[in-house]
Order: sequence, then structure tokens, then C-alpha cells
Amino acid sequence: MRSKTTGKCLFIAMFVVLICLPVLFWAVAGKRLVGVNYENRTLAEKPVFRLNEYDQYPKAYEAYLNDTLPFRDQLIQLNSRINYFGFRKASNENVIVGKEGWLFYDGKDDGDPIACYRGTNLFTPEELEAIARNLMDAKVYLEERDVEFVLMIAPNKERIYPEMMPDYYGEPAEQYRALQLIEYLRENTDIRIVYPYEKLMETKKELPETPLYHKTDTHWNYAGAYVAAATLLGELQIDMPPLGDDRIQITETINQSSDLADMLHMKADLAGKEKEYAITGYDAHGVVNEKWDFSTEFIYHSEGADQRKLFVCRDSFCSAMSGVLASQFNESYMIYNRIYTNAALEAQAPDIFVLETAERYLGDLLGFDI
Repeated sequence: MRSKTTGKCLFIAMFVVLICLPVLFWAVAGKRLVGVNYENRTLAEKPVFRLNEYDQYPKAYEAYLNDTLPFRDQLIQLNSRINYFGFRKASNENVIVGKEGWLFYDGKDDGDPIACYRGTNLFTPEELEAIARNLMDAKVYLEERDVEFVLMIAPNKERIYPEMMPDYYGEPAEQYRALQLIEYLRENTDIRIVYPYEKLMETKKELPETPLYHKTDTHWNYAGAYVAAATLLGELQIDMPPLGDDRIQITETINQSSDLADMLHMKADLAGKEKEYAITGYDAHGVVNEKWDFSTEFIYHSEGADQRKLFVCRDSFCSAMSGVLASQFNESYMIYNRIYTNAALEAQAPDIFVLETAERYLGDLLGFDI
């Protein structure tokens, strides 16, 4: 009888130890195990209890606990690895696992690139007219100040690499937002448009061993960015050697961009195997970067380059292009579109204004105001 009681006590003690051990371990070593926030959102902070907001406190505290659960990052990473390596699926609903290690973005509330791919979010006639009106207002405003105006549209990743999409998504639509808008603007306005789709596809065919977009990131890499920048510079009457030219050197470097792998908590597993490229061999005119802050502005100057001052209202696709673009102008100023103001434009007094936007964000042009 005594041995049975002892056995039960030992079992209970072991159970309590197993329950408490992770908590104790986390209390001692938890700070060392907290990882980087890869979720593209701000994690919930510990709420402060206030009598006048008592009804909101339980929900806020639950959100805080969910975001600070011990071993949360490690469990999410384990779940992602099981889904990815075991079932070739993404644990994050905003990520699509494609072929040969390619990942694609499916942010339905962030431009909805898959709707762009399938052509299911076409603009209405009224929306096309509104965008054209906004852009023409900008063009007129800038022309009155002797400023050139160019609209640049960066193609979505799946537009350039549809063959790496899962078969489930089918072929890309023949009519889609970017093409629809470009055709409308060319038929109804004289706005200068740069859409480097054809140049990217030509380069992809010419240099099949050099990817132009990241496998584990939504953006083009430095090779693709060079092609896009050269296309824009060509529109501005500045000739650049094509990427396949003998003068251009393409050097493999370490990849640092992996927003999609980050969303899966799998940067170490996926992004580390991907190549990045340094592009040299063109005349960079001794370009110097004075400031590079993604959330605010990029500022560059060069010597002996084009005397016109470049101003770019940009999104994230301009980041990899910025050095190439800036190398061809004595002064360059590139501002994040979320903080753009007319005061910044007036203060810079540029000769060229480039409005750069990714294909999936073309809907934002409905609210654009110079």
C-alpha cells in the first residue's frame, strides 16, 4: 500500500516538475531566447489597468499574453518548419510556397498581388479617370515649375516569374491593373510612364542563371533593380549599359533581404541559401550616400554627373535602385511616399520628379495629390 502511495506521489511530483520546468527555464534564460519580430506588425504591449477602460483590459491583456507567450517564437518556427518541409505549405496565410524554393506574397489587405496576377481587381472607368486626373494635376503643377514628371511602376514578383507560382494559380491574366492603367494613360494623357516589364523579361531570357527578384522576398534584387533603374534612366535620356553588357560585372554577394522567409520565421533555413548580386562596371561618378533611412529619405550626391536634380517619391522598390539612380545625377533626394509632403518638394526644388510605386499599390494613386 505504501509503495502505491509513494508511486503516486512520485508521479505527481514529476508532473509538477514537468509543468513548472519550462516556466522556470524561461524566467532564467527567456531574454536570450526572445527572437526578432518578423510578423510585419507591432506586438501588443502590456496594458495598464484604468477604471474608465476596465472593459477593454481583459482583451488587451489577452493580446499581450498571446504575443509574449514563453517559447512562442520557437514554437512558431517549429510549426513553420513542419508545414514547409513536411507539407510544402506556408504557416502564414500571407505567404505562398512556390516551386524550387520560391515564395510569393498574398497580402489581401496589402495591395492584393494575387488579385493583380489573376486580373480580378481591375479599375472601373471612373477610377481610371480619377487616377488620370490626379496625375495630370501633378504634371501641370510640376510643369509650371519647370519640373519633369515621370510615373514608374515596379512589376509584382509573380508577374516576372509566373512559372514559379504553384500550378493552382494558373497563368497570369492577360488583362490586369497595371496594363489597364498604362493603356488608359497612354490613350488619354501625355504622362511619361516607365514600366520595366519588357526589359526585365528580356534580361531574364538573356541571363537565365541570374534571378532578378529574390526567391524569399517580395522585391527585386540588385540585378533586377539595375535593369529597372537603367530603364528609368533611359527615359530621362541617360544611357546605361544593359545588365548583360561586357562592361558590367555581376558579383555574387550575401543575401540580406527575406521578408517572406521572415514571415515564416525561417530566414536561417531559406534566405541563407539565396544569392544576391553586386552590380559594377558602369560610371558611378563617385556617388556618395549622405543619408539612407528607409522610413524617411535617401540623400546622395555625385560629381560630374547630370546636372538635373532628381526627386523620387518612392516605396520599398526604390531601395535597391537608389544607388544606381543617384550615381547619374549630381543631387538626388528620395522620400518615402508615406511621409511625402508638398513642402518637401518645394524645399528640394528638383528638376525631375519621379513617382515610383509597386504594381500592387496602384490603387493608392486614387488618393495621390502632389
